[in-house]
Amino acid sequence: MGLSVVVGTLAYARENEPDGEAATYLAEQFAALKIRPDLIADAEEVFEACEAQGEGTGWRRYGMETFCCLRLREGARRSIASGAALHFT
Repeated sequence: MGLSVVVGTLAYARENEPDGEAATYLAEQFAALKIRPDLIADAEEVFEACEAQGEGTGWRRYGMETFCCLRLREGARRSIASGAALHFT
């Protein structure tokens, strides 16, 4: 499932199934990557993991994917709070 599909699914889920497929998918990605709940996309350790993509263990091995998941989580939170849709360019 690509990022654009996830974003569209999140927008749909917010209106129609708040505990549905999109929320489950994002939670599964965080669990699979072992991303800490307190980790934010702007953290220095995330930028370092992006620069060393493919090295390390857990989420650090997947720096770019982790960064995208963290940004998506923040966008989803803001979308839910404001009622606005997410749009990536």
